Amino acid sequence: MLARNKVDSIVFSILFTLLSSPLFAQLQFDAHLLPQTEIGSLRILDLEVLDVNGNEKDDFAATYYGVENKVILFENNGNNEVLAHLISDSIDRAHQIRAFYYDQNSLVDFMVLSGFYDKSIDVLINNGQNRFSQLSYISSGYTGLDLSLGDLDGDGDQDIIGSAWGDLYWYKNNGTNPATQHRLPYPTIESTHNIYLADLNNDSTLDILSFTTTMFGNSIVWSPNDGSGNFSNLPILPNSPISPNSMVVNDLDSDTDQDIIMPTYRLLTWLRNDGNENFLLDTLLYKDGYQFYSVVAGDYSGNGLADIIAPGYYIPSSSQFLFILEQTQPDSFLVNSFPMPTGQISRVKSIQFDNDSDTDLLLYDETSVYWLENLGVITGISDWPLTFAPESFKLENAYPNPFNPTTNISYRLKHSMHISLKVYDIQGKLVRVLYDGRQSSGEYIKKWDGTDYQGNPAGSGVYIVSLQSGVHEDARKVFLVR
Repeated sequence: MLARNKVDSIVFSILFTLLSSPLFAQLQFDAHLLPQTEIGSLRILDLEVLDVNGNEKDDFAATYYGVENKVILFENNGNNEVLAHLISDSIDRAHQIRAFYYDQNSLVDFMVLSGFYDKSIDVLINNGQNRFSQLSYISSGYTGLDLSLGDLDGDGDQDIIGSAWGDLYWYKNNGTNPATQHRLPYPTIESTHNIYLADLNNDSTLDILSFTTTMFGNSIVWSPNDGSGNFSNLPILPNSPISPNSMVVNDLDSDTDQDIIMPTYRLLTWLRNDGNENFLLDTLLYKDGYQFYSVVAGDYSGNGLADIIAPGYYIPSSSQFLFILEQTQPDSFLVNSFPMPTGQISRVKSIQFDNDSDTDLLLYDETSVYWLENLGVITGISDWPLTFAPESFKLENAYPNPFNPTTNISYRLKHSMHISLKVYDIQGKLVRVLYDGRQSSGEYIKKWDGTDYQGNPAGSGVYIVSLQSGVHEDARKVFLVR
């Protein structure tokens, strides 16, 4: 055990408005630096969250590199205190870490991907009392770029899906060591990144989701699992126009089908799953100059709808912002962003850290970990201090444009005001009212699906999107292509 230290709350806190209601309901996060995560000159490579000690509060483990290599478990004792336990210092170049159940004894174990070119996979077996023994699982010859864990064949043992240069492997866990290796049928590829396991067709089996690169282009591939370990391949986004840095799944549109959320350069995007093996690419957020590396999705505001939270790295000024997209009603997101204390590239994880029912966040970079404590929604306060306010009354350029069938229209309000957002044809005839009412300060995104006020498809052509408040107006052209 390294040391014990009570969580130190740092000076700043992140307070932001998440609801567009005139009641000024606000969700408050309080940010705490976790000082024990700063281990000398070592750098954090990866972090995994799970309840290791069984107290119904999430712990987390991190891999560190530098002059030494360490894997450290940070135990949450339930009193907003963390205990740091060194669980390995002998895994060379440990980077990816995943929590799983290796031996079905109800204790959480860890799998670590390590090495540089010739990689290996080690298992850190939990023997209880925060003591771990190390088992070499795949000793050499693995050239993997990513790995994911899950029970693919329904036998109760968690298996490994690992990517390699040109191949995708299933390491079938039979409760013995080593696991049996199966090369999966897969399109000819140069490399596979961002492996994610999820049930995308509601058949109670885990499928494989991955991003592949080839000399001919990129693809996002869904490999449905028939329940017996047989996989097919469906490129759901062939010749992908985006290169996601990671992927998560969540039912974003409340239709019981798992959708795919992807952060990338300038964009937070999602693939809308209609449940019939069809996926529609759509944009959640467009921010020029920003790089989005990670994202979490979940109901953070408690309204029953999935929200999106992502750190964005602003390249021109090497600064960091936290973007919050709260789903106030189906398919309608209120967007706010807030400066973060670190200028380094950060990633985010969901965590149940304290003694309430709200989901908190862990934000981490190479040197530090911050616990963002979800204090819940506070209502009826109209003058709550904000750390961010939009610069002006402004309507942004629509994206995509030209479009078919849907475009995203974002706008910013300097203060609370009554606004109307309307679409006109080129002759000035009103086509659709997208919003008419009072909204608080913030950044908003509305979608226009190319239909008029009666729900009929509008014809191809130029349309004018107008944002009005009193005597003020801002307008943009959009091009609908049928």
